[in-house]
Amino acid sequence: SLEAQLAGRSDAAELKVMVEKGESVALLDARSRGAYDHSDKVIKGAIRIVPDELVGRAWELPMGKAIATFCT
Repeated sequence: SLEAQLAGRSDAAELKVMVEKGESVALLDARSRGAYDHSDKVIKGAIRIVPDELVGRAWELPMGKAIATFCT
């Protein structure tokens, strides 16, 4: 299952394959403000929530999808 695949650490190549297969996965960019501001990497379609705001904004995460988190 997708949940089992993402339960541990997945790399970008594995995630890309899952997305290309049409598996239901949401991307969460949870990098700190500093890490995000100093990076040239943007994840197209990702939900952007900094760690300090995650609890208060958890309602923004989709139900019924595995969530792959990108963090530093």
